[in-house]
Amino acid sequence: MFHALGEESRPAHLLRAMLEGLTLEINAALKRAAQAIRVELSNLTVLGGGTRNALMRQLKADASGKFVRNVSEPECMARGAAMLAGIGAGIYEDYDSIPGPKYEPYTHSPSGNQAVYEPLSSAVLSHYARGSQACASSNRTQDTPRTPYDALGIRLSVPAMSRTDRQTGLA
Repeated sequence: MFHALGEESRPAHLLRAMLEGLTLEINAALKRAAQAIRVELSNLTVLGGGTRNALMRQLKADASGKFVRNVSEPECMARGAAMLAGIGAGIYEDYDSIPGPKYEPYTHSPSGNQAVYEPLSSAVLSHYARGSQACASSNRTQDTPRTPYDALGIRLSVPAMSRTDRQTGLA
């Protein structure tokens, strides 16, 4: 949902709003993960297709207040899977014997916009908290599963998996 659209709003504004929304979701997930494992994140290392966008990397730096670097290998996910398979095949002895990926230097530093994103990030986290509390306090039955999305009034439509899908692991 977009708010405050006017005649001056252009497709670039909508794209930026979507990137900022995605960044806030990622930042909220990072904060929750760091709290769950009781770790303070000092910097961010990003990888995958979405990291090719310099604006997205800068937004992550601004929203998190952390320096961001990118894994420079374009197929790092496939490489990682192959390296882990190499452990299983006996090519590598263990995880520590696998050569590490190549990184770009920390190219994106917080620009001082964290103060702009902090209230928005807090709002995203409070939505998650309200959803989690509602799930914990609801009387769950097998027929009526509750999720944080239910508590926020968001209805997701997920197609049921067929027996063949379950047997083959396809979703």
